[in-house]
Amino acid sequence: MKNKQASLHSSRCFLVLSITLASNEFGLVDSNKVVAYKVFSGSYKTENFLLNLDRFLSRYQKRLTDLQGIIIIDAGGSFSQIRLVVTVANILAYVGKFKITQFNRPISLLGLVKLLSKLKWQKQIRPKYGATAVNKILS
Repeated sequence: MKNKQASLHSSRCFLVLSITLASNEFGLVDSNKVVAYKVFSGSYKTENFLLNLDRFLSRYQKRLTDLQGIIIIDAGGSFSQIRLVVTVANILAYVGKFKITQFNRPISLLGLVKLLSKLKWQKQIRPKYGATAVNKILS
């Protein structure tokens, strides 16, 4: 068990940031499995995004240098959530010098692991807003 835990903390993996109206979900995946997963919900999920992200990474003893990239899953987040998460992810990718990509539809972490080799990676991404979010702003 000790060797397995040591390899968990030393392996490089991808950070997954999933956005929904109800929660911010963080995950760590490597090339063949889900390493960690945590849901943060509540009324201050957006305001506490960086604090929760730091707690999540610290719990699994991960630093920016341990990451290979960031994957954003927009599963129906609000306009503000999407802007916040994309901005933070772009900054982390820039500082950490790693790649970033996004999904604009819900997908499970296990489904994501199967697609890792087929993802289109970029240095920076732009927020994509669904018609629902845009209509809320315009109305």
